[in-house]
Amino acid sequence: MRGKWRNNGVNHTLTKTNKFMKNFVFCLVLCVSAFANTQISELEKECEAGNSDKCFELATNLENSCDKTKNFEVGAKAIKYYEKICNSNEAHIYTACIRLASIYNRGNCAQENSPKTLKYLKLSCEKENLTNVCAVYQRILDTILKSKGY
Repeated sequence: MRGKWRNNGVNHTLTKTNKFMKNFVFCLVLCVSAFANTQISELEKECEAGNSDKCFELATNLENSCDKTKNFEVGAKAIKYYEKICNSNEAHIYTACIRLASIYNRGNCAQENSPKTLKYLKLSCEKENLTNVCAVYQRILDTILKSKGY
């Protein structure tokens, strides 16, 4: 069965299938959104209770959401949880510090900030002492100093 109506001089035809698909997609989006919010709430509770694995998972989920939406408020939450891990002696220190450096370097979830990029690369280098991270840190530092005439 088809329903027709006239809008701005154009005939539009909607079948029951089209109406169903529109409603289905709308409901699906609402369900996914509700699930994501519930999942984030649960991760926040576990993170605040001291579970660094859940803090890292939460920060990663928030960063991924921020990457898609370019919402700096969500990015600020991701940064908060990455900083909590990076400034601790818990698991995921290296990765959290690198993720922070990346966020500030790309400027996708926070304003681009070279000093903070360097800060978190340096922290990662100091805490894990990995040659490749320390080399990247030194290369970026040299580039900045060279651009300033040092």
